[in-house]
Order: sequence, then C-alpha cells, then structure tokens
Amino acid sequence: EDWMPHCESLLNDAASILIEAIESVLESGVISQRYRRIKSMLQECSKQEVATMVTRECSRLEKLVNDELDPYTQNQHLFETLSKRRNRDLMQEVLLSVTGLPTNTQYSSETARTRIQAVFERCQRKSLDE
Repeated sequence: EDWMPHCESLLNDAASILIEAIESVLESGVISQRYRRIKSMLQECSKQEVATMVTRECSRLEKLVNDELDPYTQNQHLFETLSKRRNRDLMQEVLLSVTGLPTNTQYSSETARTRIQAVFERCQRKSLDE
C-alpha cells in the first residue's frame, strides 16, 4: 500500500490545526486590539513558517516511508535464530533428497546433484516469514 498520501494528509491536517491555533491566540490577545499591523505580519510569518515546515517534513516522511519498504532488523538474536532454523531445515531437506540413492555410480552423483540443487533453489525462494 502507498503510505505517502496518508502521511501527507496527516501532515496537512496538523499544519491546518497549528495555523488555526496561532490565529486563535493572535485574535484573543492584546495584539489583535492594539497592534493590527503586527498581528497581520505575525499571521503571515507563521503561515510561511508552517508551510516551510510542511515541505521539510514531507521530504523527511518520504525518506522514512521509502526506508521502511525493505524490512530490516538490528536484532542479532532474531537474525541468528532465523538463520539456524533455515540451515537446519535445509540440511534436513538435503539429507532426505539423497537418502536411498545407489552409491558409487555416475548416475547417482548426477541425481544427487540435481536433487540438492533443487532443494537449494527452493530454499532461496522462501521469504523471511517462512
């Protein structure tokens, strides 16, 4: 699923809420009554600053979403456990694939090689979840 439209929508909603909050503060204070020019200047500056923040954060969000497309873990224990389990399963499949082949013939060597290669290819197609 493409997450960027959802992220951009959330960021734009947050920006709108921030601008409304700033305008509410400016309207309710002493500034709105006495210093109208300063109030309008503050409103304009705050809108520009929020727009700059949205642009900057949108590019950071895009990088974050792209980084998360490929799962990655620094959990060494998890990595080692998955690796050991895969190696154990691979060894079992290899041993089962060559069990019962006649020995000391060219035919059995080629058959064993073909079977082992098929097991390795099947193992390489497995996802991390398997």
